[in-house]
Amino acid sequence: MKRALWLVALSLLVLGPGLAEAAVQYGTAEVEKGSMVVVREGRKISHPAGGTPVAVVVDDVILVQKESRVILHTQDKAVVTIGSNAAFQVRPWESQDRTGNLRALFGRFRVKATELVRGDEFNVKTATATIGIKGTEYTGSVTSQGDAIILVTESTVEVAGQDGVAQPVTPDLISVTLNGKSGSTAPAFVPDEVKNELSGDRLDAPSAISRQASALPAEEALVKSGVISEKDLNESKLTEADFRDAKVELPEDRTPEVLYPARGLEAPAANMAGKVYLKFER
Repeated sequence: MKRALWLVALSLLVLGPGLAEAAVQYGTAEVEKGSMVVVREGRKISHPAGGTPVAVVVDDVILVQKESRVILHTQDKAVVTIGSNAAFQVRPWESQDRTGNLRALFGRFRVKATELVRGDEFNVKTATATIGIKGTEYTGSVTSQGDAIILVTESTVEVAGQDGVAQPVTPDLISVTLNGKSGSTAPAFVPDEVKNELSGDRLDAPSAISRQASALPAEEALVKSGVISEKDLNESKLTEADFRDAKVELPEDRTPEVLYPARGLEAPAANMAGKVYLKFER
């Protein structure tokens, strides 16, 4: 049965020429294959493979298109390889004792941050978790419901759910954070089916508006192996993920931050206070 899916909103900043020029650069994106759409100040700009690296600035939304691959080089020396149909946003965030700029909204990605200097961290936020590293490599996947899973390749990754309790995940272990659950799972051994889905070059996600978009990689194997329970998994799909920062009580006062996909984008009406809502059915 189809149901409406509000994937939240992106606040459109109306910047004058002077402010636009002062946009803070976060890194550069290289389109390895296919194409990428960057949403900036309400405009969609398409970048095909083979062009020069694209400057990525704060508040950009990166939408990797079908059969595409993007390599994001951040200013803090991390390299993020992003697969097909994924959506990322560069927007400063703070969660518990961690801060960062990169938000994984949907899709699969691989982080390599082995060149960080001592004391530096590279943190990524999803709707349900924060992922912090001080120099390591891991693969992550985020569903349209906000469920997130990471597989660590090298060193140690700290994953915390909304309860702020960090789970140190070491190589060849996984951790899962589910929508509606306050904490991440304890580190667990990787079922072969999950490892096959997240290893090697397999970073392509389904379309964010498909039925498969709400499924974790090989989620049946995750249940069968006891990493997550069927009850918790089913409950995670009953409510939509909320990607917004929740530091104020009233929903209308909270800062909308996510736009996906980049179609149907129109100038907001005056009474929308700069917000654009996109509605999909699946």
